[in-house]
Amino acid sequence: MDVPATGQLNEINSNRSTINTALTNIGGTSFAWASYWSSSENNSGFGWGVKFGDDVLSTPNKCDGHLVRFVRDIN
Repeated sequence: MDVPATGQLNEINSNRSTINTALTNIGGTSFAWASYWSSSENNSGFGWGVKFGDDVLSTPNKCDGHLVRFVRDIN
């Protein structure tokens, strides 16, 4: 399992409703309307994040608190 890259987070965000339904059906935790860290680094002090619901790509300070979700490749 990995922390998703920015493009993967954008894809999850775009399909959030379908993914959340599937997660709920199997007893999992849905993705919240919140900011999630990606595995992508902007520079030594800032990472890349995606704010779900608002479709915002941001470069938050690494000291900022954001959620993290691991993903598994099913291909």
